[in-house]
Amino acid sequence: MCPRPIVALTLGISQTYRAVQTAPPRQAVTVTAAPHQIAETDDHGYLVVRTHDLFDNRYLAEKPLGQGSFGRVILARTQGTTDEYVAIKIMKSGALFHQKGEEEAEILRMVTAADPELGCRFISSFLHGDHFCIAMEVRGSNLYHILKATKMRGFPLQTIRIWAWKLLKSFIRLKQDDLRLIHTDCKPENILVPFRDTNLEDLRIADFGSAVVQNKGRMYSYVQSRYYRSPEVLFGQPYSFPIDAWSVGTILFEMHTGKVLFKAGSSNLLCFMFVDVLGFPPRSMVFQNDALTAPAKRFFVPRAEASLELVEQNKEAFPHWALPETYVFQRQILELGEANRSRLHRQPLAELIRNSTMDGQEGHSDEDYDRFAELLTGLLQYDPQVRWSVERAFESSFVQNTSRSPV
Repeated sequence: MCPRPIVALTLGISQTYRAVQTAPPRQAVTVTAAPHQIAETDDHGYLVVRTHDLFDNRYLAEKPLGQGSFGRVILARTQGTTDEYVAIKIMKSGALFHQKGEEEAEILRMVTAADPELGCRFISSFLHGDHFCIAMEVRGSNLYHILKATKMRGFPLQTIRIWAWKLLKSFIRLKQDDLRLIHTDCKPENILVPFRDTNLEDLRIADFGSAVVQNKGRMYSYVQSRYYRSPEVLFGQPYSFPIDAWSVGTILFEMHTGKVLFKAGSSNLLCFMFVDVLGFPPRSMVFQNDALTAPAKRFFVPRAEASLELVEQNKEAFPHWALPETYVFQRQILELGEANRSRLHRQPLAELIRNSTMDGQEGHSDEDYDRFAELLTGLLQYDPQVRWSVERAFESSFVQNTSRSPV
């Protein structure tokens, strides 16, 4: 038997991996040719990095790895070696970014001390001119680039099962009392694979820049990338660990089907897409004291105030779902949904999870898909009190690869 079944099951994944390892980053970052010792900041607050620039008196800049709103990441080689590499996250200049960098470095220290296998291992932090920097273990590509290299065809359920096992185990560890971390930005780009190995089972969670310790410090209302944003965040409700469980569910769907489940260009469209796939949210998510909450008023109107025409338009927009008795979508949200009809699935979740290119292959029986549907349905519940926790999801028949107990 193959010692790494995930490699055999993923049909040419070694070639896929090599392709993505040499692919350009999703957001281009310029590293110019001539090294210099004086830290230079561009007009947007980013450090200008040149090849072989020296960081912390020991790291030589090699090439860019990525860029985001808080800074950029480069690959660097330890001076005097030929094959010892680190990733350096370079925060933008300014007091706010310095503070964010220190907070992220502290979280990375915590995670590394608790379990070095959870994320990218923290090595050190230092200043380079006006820029706070974090040196950490370098990883290879991420799940987004690996999926893209398959031309968005998706991965077999056997592979998804192994990834689900690893991700859920990681988020279980983040919840434990010595960490109590809510990641708040779980997405394919932030799940990394090894630097020099095709062992794609060894996933690591990256980018703790937005992570928060539960019940400690400020909880920002605007968290999670939109495609992976949970209902409680969209509806302005308090959030906790269940938002990461939601994101894991959307990622597992995407990695199997090759499609983003909620590919919304705005919060309004995201709400419409939720209903398209999951039905209308429970009353408790959008009402308080018999009135729509302020965030919910962006999307909905009380049914008692809706015209008969608007109610009929809601029925026509969602023929596969029953309308709630207490509220319906506003007209402009319906119009937005109609304008983005090509992005909609127009089916419930359980009917969307099959990858037709894998029909008939081993590991893709009706029972296999029933188990997968059960997992995703549990993780993608509107109400965080009803949604499966990562612990419950880890014990599911899909992840544990066990038959369901008879009812």
